Amino acid sequence: MIPSKNTISSSIIDRMSQLSFKEGVSDFDVRLFKSEAKKILNINPVQYWIITGAIACLEKNVPDMHHAHKNAIKLSNGSSLALSNYSSSLLRIGDLGSACAYAMDAQKNDPADMRWLHYAIFDTNFFGRFKETQKLIETWDVAHKHSSHELKARVDKSVAFMDKHSIDESHLSEIISVISGILNTEIPFGWTPTTFDNSDESLFPTVFEFEIFKENADIAGLFTQIEDALTECTVPSRVRSLFVYELYSKEMSTFLDLVDDEIDKNTESISAPTSEETALIKHLIRNVKAD
Repeated sequence: MIPSKNTISSSIIDRMSQLSFKEGVSDFDVRLFKSEAKKILNINPVQYWIITGAIACLEKNVPDMHHAHKNAIKLSNGSSLALSNYSSSLLRIGDLGSACAYAMDAQKNDPADMRWLHYAIFDTNFFGRFKETQKLIETWDVAHKHSSHELKARVDKSVAFMDKHSIDESHLSEIISVISGILNTEIPFGWTPTTFDNSDESLFPTVFEFEIFKENADIAGLFTQIEDALTECTVPSRVRSLFVYELYSKEMSTFLDLVDDEIDKNTESISAPTSEETALIKHLIRNVKAD
């Protein structure tokens, strides 16, 4: 969530942002946030509805989430703050296409504010719209003359790969939409996309990683559904063969976290695997399903 200058609402938003969507939120926290939100209803109704939408998102109550955020947008006459917070909630429930659209609207509405540019860069990146991301990064770098954006190197590499292989942004967006559509149907609100560098130059430079938060998820079954759906989409098969994605179960993620913790504790006695070795480990165990 993106805080405003209102002290009370900023305090609530800061604490909500620290909660892990992966682990969920307790009933006590929900009641506390709702109680505190009511205090600003008459002071700042826009902030009230933004916070109410974020609370509904944490509760995984999608209809109430949409209702609250749209009220905030209407009351604020489409302010960037309301648009960007709606985008944040949409991203949390896996609706990348809509999240990207609202993030872009927020940035276009107030291009001088670097906050909205920052969120638009990351959201377009998540949705595979790398050429659009590249243009936004150029704007960012002009405003930050002494340092380039953290995503610049990988995005530039991805765009060069797309040009070389005649891959359109719409191809990537369609693939990601197919994947997210299946995941949201099978396991509502239980995944998040991340990206990391892929060292294999014969494949797309960005690997899209989806983590399933539901326990005992049928990862192999989801792979099968996704692959079947991708064969029916309009993206050329040659493009699909270059695209790389991974699915991880909650149990596998926990295991990898434990491995990372042990590595951190024993850095003097063991050597950490390289990024290539870690990627290989994840690839080899991607279909493992917990008993």
